[in-house]
Amino acid sequence: MDFTLLTDVWKFYLDKTDPIVGLFTLFGALVTAGAMIYAAKAAYAAKDSTEVARRSLEYAQNNTRRDEFTRHFSLLLEQHNAQLEIVQLYLDKPEGLALVKELSGSIDHFTAFNKLRGHSHLSPYMRILYHLLKFIEHNFYIDDSSVIEKKVFSSLVRSLIRNDVLFLIAVNASYVIQDNKENQYAEYQRLLNKFDFFEHALFYDASKGNEIEGEARIKTYYSTALAALISQFNYLLRQDKNLTCSPNKVIFPLPIVIASIFDNPLYEASKACVENFSSGVGEVYLKVKEDYLDNNEKQISIDYRFSNYIGRHYFNPSVEQVIEIIRNSNITQEELDNYPKVNHVYIIAAVERCKKNESMDDYPTYYCKLSNDERSAYLSSGIDFEKDCKEYLNWVKHIENIEGDYYELDVVAEKEKWISFKESILIQRLKE
Repeated sequence: MDFTLLTDVWKFYLDKTDPIVGLFTLFGALVTAGAMIYAAKAAYAAKDSTEVARRSLEYAQNNTRRDEFTRHFSLLLEQHNAQLEIVQLYLDKPEGLALVKELSGSIDHFTAFNKLRGHSHLSPYMRILYHLLKFIEHNFYIDDSSVIEKKVFSSLVRSLIRNDVLFLIAVNASYVIQDNKENQYAEYQRLLNKFDFFEHALFYDASKGNEIEGEARIKTYYSTALAALISQFNYLLRQDKNLTCSPNKVIFPLPIVIASIFDNPLYEASKACVENFSSGVGEVYLKVKEDYLDNNEKQISIDYRFSNYIGRHYFNPSVEQVIEIIRNSNITQEELDNYPKVNHVYIIAAVERCKKNESMDDYPTYYCKLSNDERSAYLSSGIDFEKDCKEYLNWVKHIENIEGDYYELDVVAEKEKWISFKESILIQRLKE
């Protein structure tokens, strides 16, 4: 407290000519000053008392909000646990086991999503879980609370849910964009994402939840899809498609789709698998094309395609001679040497005539050679020779088509298909 003012007042009154009056007046001034000081202290005390009262009221209100939140949360959690028990009992029965097995296989994403929508055993549980998470998010008892504070409650809920149920929850909230618009499940997915609901979920073995096995399955899915794609491109390039079965269909099981949408221990590995496959389709085709051309280069080699004709003698025997040669090999090398031999020039000329669709009726009717011991004779007809010439031309045209990117449109379609597949997954992953 500053006493300078009182000192000045005291000095003023001592200087007065009437000291008695000055003393009484001074006394009154001191009393007034004391009253002012007391009033100020009382005002400060009243202010402190008001702040304490305000804080007490706020504390009581917060406790009330917390108690009300906890009470409502407990009621919803009780309902959740009752429905969860119903779901788990269903999943332990043959029908439920079959459902999880089907959804863990190569089922289409939208088909899988529709299987759970309106499901008599699962939908009631999904609704109560959604309302429980929504309550935590929008009715939390602390204003401007952090996600970490809310996750205390959401994590409690998640800890009660076993892995196969988590997988079904993810499937149920995985298809949220339809016709480029968010559907009614979008908010559900956002809540699941915000609370990191699948940070410990293992989608690749819903019943067992083995992370190491999940990593192995990602590699298996990739290698299986890659093998099917290679088979598909090989089939595309085959010249004789009618002689082989159709290739396996390239598919990715649903777990890799779900694991590429939600944050989970295998999210990065799953996403990389899908992205690497979709971006590598073109390279796979180029490798298949290269290998195919290398393996079938011999098909346009005259030496390979006409090995059964080069060196044979060609002539026009009578029907009786043909019968004798076939039955008894009744012809000698000396006799054959009287006829001309097939060589490259002969074959090239024949191929050119065949290429121009010119008649080959004037060509010899038979081509013959003897075995090394000259005890057996081998005959090929002119009809067979003409057929082989056409087959050779088919191969030449086929190889030219491959080298000239005749199948490029098919490859582009396959590339676009898998790019679309990747994008169809990524678009279903919502941000908060």
